[in-house]
Amino acid sequence: MTVAVADCPEEAVSRAELTFAVTTTTEPYVELDWVPEGATFVNVSLDDAAESLLLGCDHLFVDDWRLVAEDDHRLLGVLAGEGRVTAPGTRAPDGGRSVDAALPDLLAGAYRRQVGTRDRVVINPFGMGEHDIAVAAAVHARAAALGLGTRLPH
Repeated sequence: MTVAVADCPEEAVSRAELTFAVTTTTEPYVELDWVPEGATFVNVSLDDAAESLLLGCDHLFVDDWRLVAEDDHRLLGVLAGEGRVTAPGTRAPDGGRSVDAALPDLLAGAYRRQVGTRDRVVINPFGMGEHDIAVAAAVHARAAALGLGTRLPH
């Protein structure tokens, strides 16, 4: 693995195929045009993705729509409260979007839309820690069954 230092967040995101945002910010700052085509942005700290990224990405996945929709502090929850982002499987509002799928559906193969090589993907993992552990266990089991992944020393 190669590690490179970036002078600013935009430079770091724009050079990455996969970005995990794990900050303490309460102000969204990562814009759609920062994320390269074909890249995935994982919004772990929940407040990094700006409106342009949440509304403009090609695929938007959440782990628990109910938790997102009930939140009135994080941007995705605010957009849901305004009716600009709707639940998976619902019609997207004018000028807004619907969430494409919940992570369990994605991992179970229930998401049927193809993720293209140039598509920008945003994952917003809002749920509780035990959900994250369950998803990680499912991903690990599936990868092991397929003979995929790299075991890291610990």
